[in-house]
Amino acid sequence: MAKVKEVKTEVKEETTPETMKYVLTMPDGTVLEGSTTLRQFAPNSAKGFQNSGFQVKLSSGNYGGNIMIIDYLRKVLI
Repeated sequence: MAKVKEVKTEVKEETTPETMKYVLTMPDGTVLEGSTTLRQFAPNSAKGFQNSGFQVKLSSGNYGGNIMIIDYLRKVLI
C-alpha cells in the first residue's frame, strides 16, 4: 500500500496595512506631519490579550513625545 504524503499550504492574504496620518503643531509653531501603520503591541499574558494600534515617536527642538492609539476592536485573546 502506498503512503500518501500530506501537503499543507498556507494562503496569505495581501492587504495594505492601515495607515494613520497626523499633523501636530507644537507650542513654538513647528508643525510635524507624518504617518504610521497599524501594528501589534506586546501581548499582555497576565490578562490574556494582545492589542493592536498606532504608535509613533515625535521630536522637535525642546519637545519630544509619543503618540499611541489603541484599536480595541482588534483585541485578540491569547
